[in-house]
Amino acid sequence: MLTADQSTLLTQLSGSWPAALAISVRNGLVEGLSSHPLREEIIAFSKGDPCCLPFFLQTPQEIAWINLARDSNALQATIENLRCWILPSFGWQDPCGWLVTSTRASTGDFGRLLVAMSPSGYCRWLSRRSDFDRIVEKLRRIRVLEQACPYHFTARVPSLLEARQQFVTALVAGDRGAAEAAIDVIDRNKIDTADNTLFMRVRCWERFGEIDRIVRGRETEHLTHLRIPHRIRLCVLRAFHETYLAKHEEDNDADGALEAYRLDVHDRLGGMIRVCQPSDGRFVFRMLVYRAIVQKDASAAISLSEASDDQFVRPLLAPFLRVVAPQMSLQERFFEARKRQDWREVQRLGVELLGQGPEYRSILEKSLEYCVNPQIESLLIAQSESTVGAAERKPLDVPQSWTEWFACLTDAGEHHFQPFLDNRQKPDLFRLIASDVTALHDVLERVYIDAPFEADSMVRQLLLSGLPEFMEDFVVEPGYPRDQLAPIYLDLFRLWSGLKSGSAYPPDGEVLLNLAEGVLHFCPDAESEIVNAFRQWWNSRPVKALLPFLLGVVDLLDYIGTKGQCENFWILGVDFLHHKQQGLTTGERSLWRQIGSRIGYDNQVLDEYLPVPETELEVDALKQAGLKKVAIVSMRDRQAREAAAIIVARTGANVLIVTDAVAGTSTESAKSSDVILFVWSATTHAAFRAFDAVSRRNIAYVQGTGASSIVLALERWVAEQPKSDT
Repeated sequence: MLTADQSTLLTQLSGSWPAALAISVRNGLVEGLSSHPLREEIIAFSKGDPCCLPFFLQTPQEIAWINLARDSNALQATIENLRCWILPSFGWQDPCGWLVTSTRASTGDFGRLLVAMSPSGYCRWLSRRSDFDRIVEKLRRIRVLEQACPYHFTARVPSLLEARQQFVTALVAGDRGAAEAAIDVIDRNKIDTADNTLFMRVRCWERFGEIDRIVRGRETEHLTHLRIPHRIRLCVLRAFHETYLAKHEEDNDADGALEAYRLDVHDRLGGMIRVCQPSDGRFVFRMLVYRAIVQKDASAAISLSEASDDQFVRPLLAPFLRVVAPQMSLQERFFEARKRQDWREVQRLGVELLGQGPEYRSILEKSLEYCVNPQIESLLIAQSESTVGAAERKPLDVPQSWTEWFACLTDAGEHHFQPFLDNRQKPDLFRLIASDVTALHDVLERVYIDAPFEADSMVRQLLLSGLPEFMEDFVVEPGYPRDQLAPIYLDLFRLWSGLKSGSAYPPDGEVLLNLAEGVLHFCPDAESEIVNAFRQWWNSRPVKALLPFLLGVVDLLDYIGTKGQCENFWILGVDFLHHKQQGLTTGERSLWRQIGSRIGYDNQVLDEYLPVPETELEVDALKQAGLKKVAIVSMRDRQAREAAAIIVARTGANVLIVTDAVAGTSTESAKSSDVILFVWSATTHAAFRAFDAVSRRNIAYVQGTGASSIVLALERWVAEQPKSDT
C-alpha cells in the first residue's frame, strides 16, 4: 500500500518507462506487478526500504537511476553495493550530481518528493539502456544475497556506572521492566559482584511492592550474613514489618505484634535490627522495642522509652522502666560499638565523649564515611573552629547532606561522593524549613550555571549518578508535588533536560515529564521554558522510539498547559509519522488518531496525517486480546477517564477506574480484572497493598500518568502475554 507521496513519485517515474514495463497506480495499489522485472525494488519502495528505481531518458539512450534510503547508514550501504556490483562496469556517476542532499535538491515537486522519501539524501547514476536487463539481474542478486545473509546483532555492554544510572532512573520513573533489564545486563555480563547485584534486586522488589520476594526468597538468609548498605537493610526490615507486624499494629494489638516478632522475625533479623536507630523510622523503632523485650535488655528498653513517646509500645516497655539495669561505662559501650562497627551507636555515644580525648574525634570522623550524620559533622567542625581556627580547619572529605554533596561539585577539593549516596538517610520532607529549601535551591542553581558538566566528564558522571538518587528522596514520595519544593523541581528539570536531552531511554523521558508536572502545578510562568525543553528533546533526536515521550508531552500539556501547546506537539508527532506510514501499527495509528480527536482535530485533519488504509492488513492487538474487564488504578481522575474511553473504544471491555487512596470496595472489585493498570506516580502505597493477593502477572505498571501512558502500558502487557492466553 503506497502513501499519497509514494504514489505520485512512482507515477512520475513510471511515466518514462517503455510499454513493456508499464504499471498503473490506483488508490495506493500497484497493478501489473506480479511478473514485473522491478517488482522487488517497487515492493521495497512501498515499505520505505532502500531501493533503486529508473527514469528512462529520451536522448541519449540512457537511464537515470535513483537510489533512495531512509537514513544515512542505509544510503551508505546502498552505495557500497553499487560499487561492488554495478559501478563502473555497467554504470557511472551522474555528472550533474552523484549525491543529492536536501539543500541541493531541486525546488520542484519531483525533487521535494525524492527528499521526502530519502531525507538524508539520494544517489544518482546513469547507465546504457542496453544494460537494463543485466542491472536488474544484479539488483535481484543483491537482494537474494542480503536475505540469505545471517543476522548478526552486537549488543553494546554498558559500563557499570551507566547501568547503575539506568537502574536508579528506572526506579524514579516507576519503570519496573527497565529496572529489571538494567540488573540483568549487569548480572549477565558480570560487571559487578553478585552481592551488589542482589542489593539492586532488593531495591527493585521493595520499590515495586514485591515484598514476598524479600521475605520468603532464599536470598534473605544470605543478606543476613553480609555487610550491607543501610538503605538495603531498611528495605528488608520494612518488608518483614509489613508482612508480619503491620496488621497487628493497625489493630492496636501490641501483644500480638510482639508475639509475631518473636516467632517470625527475631531469629532471622535480630542482628540486622541491632545496628539500626530510632531515627530510621517508626517501624524500625518498634522493631527495636520488640527486640529489646525479647532479649530482656532492660538498658536498651529504657533508652528506647526515652527516645520516643510511642503510646503503642508504652505498655510493653512499662515492666522494664521499673528495673535498674546494670550498665557498662560510656567509654566501654563506645569502644564495644566501634569493635562491632556499629557506626550509628558510635555516633550516638561519641557526642558525650568528644571533649575527653582526640581518639574519640578521629573515630567519629571515620564514622561519617559509613553513616551520614550532618549533626555530628557540624559538631566536629564547631570543635575544630574553636581549637585551631576556621582558616586552619581541614574540610571533611565525605559530604553529609545533599546541599553539601552538590556544593562539592563546584569546588576544586577532593571529595568522596559515593559514600554519601550509599549511606544517607532519607530526609523527612515534612520537617524541611524554608532556609533548608533556599540553601538547596541556591546550590542546585549554582551547579546548573557554574558546574562544568558539559566539558568535564567526571562532573557529568557524578551528576548523572547523584540526580536520580536525589529524586528518589525528593520526588518519589507520597507528597509529591509540594508547593515549598517547586523551586527544587525546576532546578532538577533544568539539570535533567540539559544532561539527557534527546535520550531515547524511556525512563529518562518519563522522569522529565514527571518533573515538568511538578513545576507546572506551582510555577505556570515556567511553561515557556518547559515547552522549549520538550521541543529541544525531540529535535535532538526525532526517532520513533521517542514517540511515546511525545505522546506524554501532549497528555501533560492538555492536562495542565495553556491552549495550543499540546496541539503543537501532536502535529510534530503526526508529521513525523506521516512519512513513516509503513512502519506504523494499527494500535499506534489508532492511539494517535484518538488523542488527536480528543484535543480537537476533526476527521479531515486526522485522515490527512494518519489515513486509515482501505484494506487494513494489521489487527489491533488490544481488540484481539479478548479483554473483558480492565482496571485503572490512579488518583488522576481526568487522565484515567480519557484512557478508559480509548480502551473501551478499542477493546469493548468494561473499564473500572479506582481512585481510592486506601483499600475499599473499588480495589476489591478491581481484583477480578483481566489486567490492573497501576499508575505508579499517581497512587499510594496503601492502594498497592490492596492487591497483594493478585498475581503480579495480572498487574501492568504504568510509567507516567497520562492517558497515552496508560494505553501504552496495556499494549505492552498484551504483547508480553503467551498467545494461548490472549
